[in-house]
Amino acid sequence: MGVFRESIPVIWDTSSSYLSIQGYECATCTSAYKYNYQSESGISFKKKSNAESEMNYGSASFSGFYATDTVCLQNSSTTCTTNFDIFIMTKQQGMPTNVAAISGLGADSGGTAPNLIKSMKSSGIITDSVFCFYLDGVTASYLDIGIIDKTAMKESSNLNMIASSVNSMN
Repeated sequence: MGVFRESIPVIWDTSSSYLSIQGYECATCTSAYKYNYQSESGISFKKKSNAESEMNYGSASFSGFYATDTVCLQNSSTTCTTNFDIFIMTKQQGMPTNVAAISGLGADSGGTAPNLIKSMKSSGIITDSVFCFYLDGVTASYLDIGIIDKTAMKESSNLNMIASSVNSMN
């Protein structure tokens, strides 16, 4: 995350679009992982407004501010999208203690919220606006972004693509 490539544990959410992350100044954040967007060499993000805003995700609610920053899939500049809209938490309630962020993968019907998949595609990081979860119910679950790896499927012939009712992923 950010120009300093700080790794953070993330919940991937298919019903929202924003990347919301616990900032290092968050007094009510219970996670051991907090995004330290400042270092001796400067500040990673650009604050969009000084106004405090609120965001809700099911059982979790956040207060904080909107900013833009660099978001990477891995610790490599070839997997980064820059100037991506994020929400930095200064207060939170309801977040699990083992994660620092919720990243929305959902399509925004109004077209106003950021979309990580769409941003990665327009930056040339991925070629297709797709993602796929592989859930084994134990420990080997993972997420593919930009590709669907059918080799990980038990019965890839049963793969059913679900078309989005919102055309904002392309």
